[in-house]
Amino acid sequence: MPHYTYMQVRALGIARKIRAIVVCRGTVLLLVLVVTTSLMSFGAQSAAISQGYKPDGNLAPGAMVTLEASQNTVTATDTLNANGLYGVVVGTNAASLSVNNISNTVQVATSGSAQVFVSDLSGPIKAGDQIAPSAIRGVGMKALTSAKVIGIAQRDFDGSGAISATTVKTTNGASQVAHIGAVPVVVQVAYYTVPAKGAVPAFVQDFAQSVTGKTVSVAQLAIVLAIIFAALAIVAFLMFAAVRGSIVSLGRNPLAASNIYRGTFQAVAASMTILGVAIASAYMVLRL
Repeated sequence: MPHYTYMQVRALGIARKIRAIVVCRGTVLLLVLVVTTSLMSFGAQSAAISQGYKPDGNLAPGAMVTLEASQNTVTATDTLNANGLYGVVVGTNAASLSVNNISNTVQVATSGSAQVFVSDLSGPIKAGDQIAPSAIRGVGMKALTSAKVIGIAQRDFDGSGAISATTVKTTNGASQVAHIGAVPVVVQVAYYTVPAKGAVPAFVQDFAQSVTGKTVSVAQLAIVLAIIFAALAIVAFLMFAAVRGSIVSLGRNPLAASNIYRGTFQAVAASMTILGVAIASAYMVLRL
């Protein structure tokens, strides 16, 4: 068994305390990141604001609708009138704020989170997929090509648990059975452009869209990744320098433990500040 002097034993003990502090602060920092991400996701899925319009036909909550501005009416959306996609019908009490809530009208949400009718006409839907109008009036499907979309699906739908099914004629004249269900969607009507294959990993694109509730361009993702990686590099350098410097200083002068602790705390605080600023900056870029 090796023998240590009193000074060496004390230095080793203080070094272990510093390591424990760093691990503890790292755990706190991880919790901060998780909470921040959760708050961002919550902000993107806040309650909807709806407005009343006269319906052209029977429109149930969950139906995607197109606005006929000249008549101030809404009609079920399909591929023929998809360019006029306006929002989704919601229940009378489903929105946090309802405007023009009078009789003989339906409430239409153009933002927030709402249940939307979808089908597996273009394949199974995964959380994070863009939802576009389909050949079925009022019902959406997974967007496979660039098109106007109602928003981003927040849950999977593969046809199981469908509330109904219908047969649809495809463009080549064949018949296809489509299963219809409803999934929560972060509503934000926009024109969706299919990203270039291989430009950005799919999971990165899906995460960014689920956090912001909107389509995120490749340029925005590139800027965000650059910000995050730069921040992580700076933090890694600061923490390595702080821990290494503390251990070396303790070996030379264990009596200066209080000052060394202070320096370690300052390094951890600076690292947390840098990461916080980086996350806030990245979120602002994504929301542009």
